[in-house]
Amino acid sequence: MPIFPLSSSTSPYDLTSLRDHTKDILSVVIALLFDVACGSLTVAIMYLAWSLFSTHYQDDVDETTNAM
Repeated sequence: MPIFPLSSSTSPYDLTSLRDHTKDILSVVIALLFDVACGSLTVAIMYLAWSLFSTHYQDDVDETTNAM
């Protein structure tokens, strides 16, 4: 009596299991890419908001140097 029962396919490897693992790996990779894209979009929006609301010109003149 064999240890492993024979499957319906003649291949020694179970291709449906391989396909399932490939789909699992691809879903993880797609989820990671989606997370990176969302993070990049968030960073771009925050940078845009910072550049719009920050002051572009700073007053570098010291007020105490003119009082002589």
